[in-house]
Amino acid sequence: MRKFLRYMIKLILFVAISLWACIRFHFSNAELFIFAFCFYIVLCIAENMPSVVRREKLQRLGNAQGIYSDAYVERLLKVVKKEDKAGRVPLYISLIAVYLGRDELEKAENIIGALPIDWPEHFTYKLLNKEMMRMRAALYFNNAIVCYYHMGNTEKADHYYHAGRKYIEDYLENGQNRTLKSAIKETMASYAELHGEAERALQLLEEMEKTNNLENFCSGAILRARIYIKRGNTEEARALLESIAGKNENPLLNRKAEEMLESIQASH
Repeated sequence: MRKFLRYMIKLILFVAISLWACIRFHFSNAELFIFAFCFYIVLCIAENMPSVVRREKLQRLGNAQGIYSDAYVERLLKVVKKEDKAGRVPLYISLIAVYLGRDELEKAENIIGALPIDWPEHFTYKLLNKEMMRMRAALYFNNAIVCYYHMGNTEKADHYYHAGRKYIEDYLENGQNRTLKSAIKETMASYAELHGEAERALQLLEEMEKTNNLENFCSGAILRARIYIKRGNTEEARALLESIAGKNENPLLNRKAEEMLESIQASH
């Protein structure tokens, strides 16, 4: 209802000012068309300006205090409430990533479930930037798989892997964000390890580790350590985990590394 009223107000304002301009300045049909078109563009920009300002402030806060800080999460939730349905989708995707990093898996799962699994099929018309569309779809499915992987829910992880495979593979082939591509390879490595394909997992980890991203490196190191432990190479696993424990701002990765170190120490 609110969205309908907003459109109606914009339409009435558009028609009223166009008629006023036509009467006041005696526009020809061509001049009236040009004026109306320009005025409509101004209306659209004015309507979206508050959203742009909110997101810029959010980005500055993330840069200053970190995206896993309480202040950033609080601001992000406030921004989500002020957006319309379409505008909330990219914010939900960001929120999933933040909750994962904060080790709040149940909250991440709730947001994942809030979006229909086929949302990219109905969202493309909202984005003129194909790279951004690719990135958001790939990020959503990648993080859904990561969430259920860490929750130990293999069935759900498989479900989202198959549902989002075309978006993930498309981004690996056509995407431009190297950090996200690296994260996707790490997720695919985790998926391979989960299904007993350790060599395939190690191959993907080697490709992933070529990027200089600390968080991706730490996440990959945890998976590599898990493979080492399964092969009986506990000392190699211990050395790898000790080299990354507490080294990045992601609480989930820090907890995983500490739990694995404690498990190794308890078994000796």
